[in-house]
Amino acid sequence: SPKMVDPNDDPFACFGEDNESAQSDAHNDDPFDCFGGDDDVDSAESSDVSNSTNEGRVHVALQAQRLRQEAEARQAYAQIASSPTGIRPLHIVDPETYAGRLEVYECSQHDGYDSGQKGVKAKKAYKVGDEILREYPAMRVCTSHPASSPQEAEAKFARAVQDAYDACSEGTRAAIMDLSSCREDNGPDGPSNRTLQGVFATNTYALGQGATHGGLLLTLSRLNHSCRPNCVHHWRPDLHRMVVHAVRDIDEGEELFTCYGPGDCRLTAERQDYLKERYNFDCSCDMCREGTNVENDGDKLEYERINRFHDNLPLLTSLNQNRAIGKVEECLELLRQLQVGEAHFVPILHFGYEICRHGLQDLARARSYLQREAMALEHSQGESSYGAIDTRDLLQKL
Repeated sequence: SPKMVDPNDDPFACFGEDNESAQSDAHNDDPFDCFGGDDDVDSAESSDVSNSTNEGRVHVALQAQRLRQEAEARQAYAQIASSPTGIRPLHIVDPETYAGRLEVYECSQHDGYDSGQKGVKAKKAYKVGDEILREYPAMRVCTSHPASSPQEAEAKFARAVQDAYDACSEGTRAAIMDLSSCREDNGPDGPSNRTLQGVFATNTYALGQGATHGGLLLTLSRLNHSCRPNCVHHWRPDLHRMVVHAVRDIDEGEELFTCYGPGDCRLTAERQDYLKERYNFDCSCDMCREGTNVENDGDKLEYERINRFHDNLPLLTSLNQNRAIGKVEECLELLRQLQVGEAHFVPILHFGYEICRHGLQDLARARSYLQREAMALEHSQGESSYGAIDTRDLLQKL
């Protein structure tokens, strides 16, 4: 977790005090001053140092502000979670807000769903980028435990899950155990065979990239999966909540879908194998029903290759820059055709920015890629998300 920051601490303290009286007049003490100096160079260097220092101070202040905001959000979450009512499904705890936004309904009568399965549908129309919900995790559990053996690690994790569950209110515990367990509900005893470990394993979401904690969210867990979802979820540490946005226009009455994974654009067989192994179901979403042919598989493999370029930016120096930009545009067009949502655009757009900014030295094209990246972040994470703010800030400096 981020380090707690005292609001009274000076975020600029690491730069030291600006004590002008302690500084010597280097110009007057220069023994070569009689020969004159390059005032323009000195001024430019001084300006660069000043700008760098100011940017450093602003960065430190921003980080301190964000840490304080995250600490306040965690405190607010802890107070709600420890209250007598605890964390409840959004349509129950806040019906005035969510009764007009979404509805949890029985979807088992539709093809492709198991008996008793529930889903969520929109009670209003949404435009791309609209926020649909934001939700606190009912359970928040550390998923990484030091251990001398896999058995010990599993035992520690199981204990952490049980402790988090025991700390919940009675109403929260009932709502948790009402969620599905992908490997237990289909057994001979049905839901009565359901266990806490099975429910948590089925419904947990990573709380951020590279997260050490997983969260169980009572409303988000009701959203069913699609490889071509109409919603995207993103963990917001500044809110300590998961936020869900529409990735395309959604009609009133339409079911809401998110993607359980895998995160990258994979071949149909690979996606279905992952979902079967991880969640024990055969995906029959629109993208899977369309099937796979050799041409589409080749396009998706090309996307995977391009999507990994941004992980190794030093390769930019050895690439044909114009050819690389062409591949970026091909990849973006493929993503538009696949209709998987703008969140997938972000790393590719940033790669295009890096090529234009540092490789081609084309600031106009670099700015265009950055503008599109900022828009994609706003649509998938929210205008006030760290990613959107930082990208807009970089755009202003460009």
